[in-house]
Amino acid sequence: MTKTQKVYAISILTIVYMLVAFGIIMNLSVSPSQSSASELAVFYRYLLSVTVGTVLMFIFAVIDPDIFKRFAFPLFLFFLILLFFTKPAPNISMERNSSRWISFGHTPFSLQPSQYISFALAAFVAKVLSIKDIDEKNKKLYYTVLFVFALIAVAKVGLEPDLGTAFIIFATFVLLLFGSGIDLGYILLSTGATTLLGAIVVLAQPSHSKRIAAFFHPEKYSLNSGYQALQSFKAIASGGIYGVGLTRSYFKYGSLPENGKDFIFSIIGEETGLIGETILITLYLLFAYVGLKIVYLVQDKFRRILALGIVLNIIIGVIVNIAANVGLFPVVGVPLPFVSYSGNNIVVSFIEVGVLISIIRREVE
Repeated sequence: MTKTQKVYAISILTIVYMLVAFGIIMNLSVSPSQSSASELAVFYRYLLSVTVGTVLMFIFAVIDPDIFKRFAFPLFLFFLILLFFTKPAPNISMERNSSRWISFGHTPFSLQPSQYISFALAAFVAKVLSIKDIDEKNKKLYYTVLFVFALIAVAKVGLEPDLGTAFIIFATFVLLLFGSGIDLGYILLSTGATTLLGAIVVLAQPSHSKRIAAFFHPEKYSLNSGYQALQSFKAIASGGIYGVGLTRSYFKYGSLPENGKDFIFSIIGEETGLIGETILITLYLLFAYVGLKIVYLVQDKFRRILALGIVLNIIIGVIVNIAANVGLFPVVGVPLPFVSYSGNNIVVSFIEVGVLISIIRREVE
């Protein structure tokens, strides 16, 4: 690797493992509050996910990213098909009212296809948009096919129901089109059609409708759909500037469900205060900055779009999670990348970082 390549690769890895350090500390803090046979079960599960993710990251860091160009459509189709075989949570630590997982017998492991399909879609988009010498007639056909498949993925994930992940897939798709220089009219048409579909999905799922209503007036739904949001606000407010101290959270003991996953940012706010939250957000901003710098330096169109998709997928997930914690977005059940103990999200995030490093090794001069 050249000196420049090392600088970017080390920068990305440093930021990621500083986020993991946050995750280690906070999962160690919240683990005893989780309903489990072992006080540190959640913490060990987080470490296992990070270990598996790290191994896969280094594997994908040495694999030529063009392999995703060759198998972009089969990979996307594979995860799209898996979405139709998902079932309810295999254990009580996960959400009971949604069908998001594919379990493996009596093992504690399960696959959540919706966490992987956004990356697969980014590879598929990069493949289609990097095809050269397409005439105008065929270009519209290609774009239409791309849009239809993306729409199916967004709709199926939304109906699981998993509105947060569906939004991340949709937002990544639209911003990829915009960042790739696609005609604005096509983007507006895609956005309008998907937004209409999203409204139908929300109306079709009572849980979605309740969460949207609770987003605007959480105090009116304080005993049901607005409960988590209100508890999140209280946890962050109680932390003030300096926080109540590590491991001293009150809200992690039953007051704030999913405190190690969807609402770990609130516990970070409570225990480390505004200072801890600012450091965490700064790390994510640095990840976005370095990631977009890498995208700018990539010359190959497929690799550039794929790198952009990776950065967008992770950062949009961060925005949705934090926004939900502070009341700027409905509570939709999205983990905080690299910090929450959601195994599938951690693994796919590390895979994406591995692909990004592979692109750095081959493109950045």
